[in-house]
Amino acid sequence: KYPTAQPLGPALPMVFVATRDRKRCEGIAEQVGDAAAVQQIEDVVAFLDNLKATSSLSPLVVIDCVEASIQPSTIATLAHELPKNSGVLLWGATDEHRDLTELATRDRGWLRCGIEATPDDIAALIQMLLGKKPAH
Repeated sequence: KYPTAQPLGPALPMVFVATRDRKRCEGIAEQVGDAAAVQQIEDVVAFLDNLKATSSLSPLVVIDCVEASIQPSTIATLAHELPKNSGVLLWGATDEHRDLTELATRDRGWLRCGIEATPDDIAALIQMLLGKKPAH
């Protein structure tokens, strides 16, 4: 059994980063600061468990297409499992991913950003999506 994120105190929005690269996740977490709780997700079971546990917190899922721990195609097939109020951001999506996301997201917005986006860029985007102004 995997540890699932337990919200503490006033519930922060949850951001799950599906990446094999801890540094990329930590870079995002540092920049997001206390606007959200950022957690690295390393497999699909942990992903689903955490999403269900935090569905009331409008979770945001960042899929690192460059260092993906869960293939974007897997998440696309699970799109119906995502809470209605969740968002998905594909980081470093290619044309191949574009077709996939269009298939998966007829009814909800998945966002894409280029391969050149840095963890800082992703964090700024997360803050924007969460309606928080960057701290700079």
